[in-house]
Amino acid sequence: AADDFPAPPTEADLDRLLSSDLPEQAVGNRYDYLSARQLQESGKVLLKAAEIDLAPITNLNFDFFFKGLHEDANPLQGLDGALFGNWVGPSGKIGLNVEKPFANNTQLGRLAQQNAIYRQQAISSVDLERVIKANVVLAEGQLREAMIQLQRTRESIDLYRQTYDNELEKLRFGSSTIIDTILTEQRLTDSGQSWVSAGLRYAQILAQLRFESGTLIAEGAGGKMVN
Repeated sequence: AADDFPAPPTEADLDRLLSSDLPEQAVGNRYDYLSARQLQESGKVLLKAAEIDLAPITNLNFDFFFKGLHEDANPLQGLDGALFGNWVGPSGKIGLNVEKPFANNTQLGRLAQQNAIYRQQAISSVDLERVIKANVVLAEGQLREAMIQLQRTRESIDLYRQTYDNELEKLRFGSSTIIDTILTEQRLTDSGQSWVSAGLRYAQILAQLRFESGTLIAEGAGGKMVN
């Protein structure tokens, strides 16, 4: 790998991060949750439209007009007389059309369907908010445990390295055997592998926490990029 593992924060930085209201902030950062809320709002508008459609259909028509008529064998004179001759008017016409179904089952069915869709969208939005907050809290606890494990394995490497150096000194003076030295070196190697595993777990949990909190992607000068 070209990059090293992310450096763990200090205890003070970690306490400051975990003491903040990160679950609430995560809800506002997650675009999938914001999309779910927008979908819920659109469902609310469609539900209101379905309620309005229950009302009877009433159409009021009003026409206002003048009439001009002139007949002549010459088309130009006929047109001139129709436009500039005697006019009949003003005339008007009013019409009222009311449509109200007896049972109105069609609109009632649409209202029930849209109400079910809106409630489903609301439930999905609330459930997604609950899942986001729960995952953030879980990742926060796992991150603290992973950081503690990473620190312990780092301390273990330092202790085994010191023990291995002591074994080398004892081997030079003849107070230790080559087998004891090899076994000590093996323990040092095992502790190093444990540190790599702990570092990998810490990096994975940190990436998961950034994803759950909506901070994995950051807006920069070159556009959006992984933080």
